[in-house]
Amino acid sequence: FFLYIICIGTFIMGSAIIPISVDDRIASIEDCSLACIFSPWLASYGFVIAFSALFSKTWRINQIFRHPQMKRIKVTEKDVIVPFLILLGLNTIILICWTTISPLNWERVYTDARDDFDRELYSNGMCRLNSNKDIVYVVLLLIVNLAVLLLANIQAYQARTITVEFSESQ
Repeated sequence: FFLYIICIGTFIMGSAIIPISVDDRIASIEDCSLACIFSPWLASYGFVIAFSALFSKTWRINQIFRHPQMKRIKVTEKDVIVPFLILLGLNTIILICWTTISPLNWERVYTDARDDFDRELYSNGMCRLNSNKDIVYVVLLLIVNLAVLLLANIQAYQARTITVEFSESQ
């Protein structure tokens, strides 16, 4: 089950490159801007789905093997899905604010190189932030996701001594 979720999340995260490849030769400027907006959503949601599966599995293993009393404990699906919902909710709030307040815009930037007839020779089309203040949304996404990555590393460090006999890979 967890491997399927990881594969789905990785596929969604990897598909974030598709909207980035859209430019004004194949779509309108408005469509290019929509593709710019859609790309962070795919990357964030893909990361949340794939990473939450890894985090939840490690957390569940630690709950079972690191329980202070040697009595039987039960870790339910509800216990495992809570980190996913929290991380998904935080990412969604940040992405909604970013999309509604100051969405990414697609822009073509021409270089200074010109030919003999004073035509631009080179240009680059790219997604741009509206202002330097918009980097706040990127930083917030990084802080939330890197904080959870740090928590997962702590969980993995705590689970490092669990013996191989309990491994599911055999």
